Amino acid sequence: MRLRLQLTLGIFMLSALAGAMSPAFPCSDNPTAGTTVISSPLTTLYPETTGYPSGVNLVEIPAFSPVNKFPNNPQKNGFKQLCDIFGLTGTTSSIRQIDPVTGNFNTFFCDQPAASPNFLPCQGVWIDLEGVSGPVQGHIPVGDGTDGAGVEGSWVYSTYGHPAFFGVPLTIVSLSPEVLCQQLGFAAGTQVAQFLANTGQIKTHTCGSTPQFNVRPGEALYITPNASGAHSTGQVTIN
Repeated sequence: MRLRLQLTLGIFMLSALAGAMSPAFPCSDNPTAGTTVISSPLTTLYPETTGYPSGVNLVEIPAFSPVNKFPNNPQKNGFKQLCDIFGLTGTTSSIRQIDPVTGNFNTFFCDQPAASPNFLPCQGVWIDLEGVSGPVQGHIPVGDGTDGAGVEGSWVYSTYGHPAFFGVPLTIVSLSPEVLCQQLGFAAGTQVAQFLANTGQIKTHTCGSTPQFNVRPGEALYITPNASGAHSTGQVTIN
């Protein structure tokens, strides 16, 4: 419902994940291209079935996807494209990103004729299903070809002491959240949260500890720095 979507994700997080929102910078214009050509994967989105946090679909946007094109065009930016890709146009489903400048959520509802917030290229998205009866599926294109295939990209990712989304590239080399902590320069105590939208489970890794789960290529992770104002920067290794 719309009222729930006006709340910040921090309100819903475990107490260890609470805090004000502010993200990393968007993908640069020239991310480092990988070498492995991959097809557009099938992404499944789940509705809220057992209460929060089921239905929290955190999704990566590939670096060279056409979804990143036309970010300022309200008729065909990433918000509009994603609504179309997953068959959500005309429903009250919502897509949200975190604004890297203000730390606020940009929210677009798929029943709106135009996407007034600009889309932030390469930023992870939170897709909340409303007005659909079950899971929905779609292919987020990786490249510009007619088949949606292409290579992934990796870019310098920075955070500025507030929670953020990080999209896990489809061809990331290491699935260890601890390696991700090290490559992105996260300080010990930074938390990396994985949401399982189908079950409502949240898995959390604390940087500096032994990992208990693997990250999943194509998902977005919720990052909470260990202290307000803590800065980090780094780049993950991809194939």
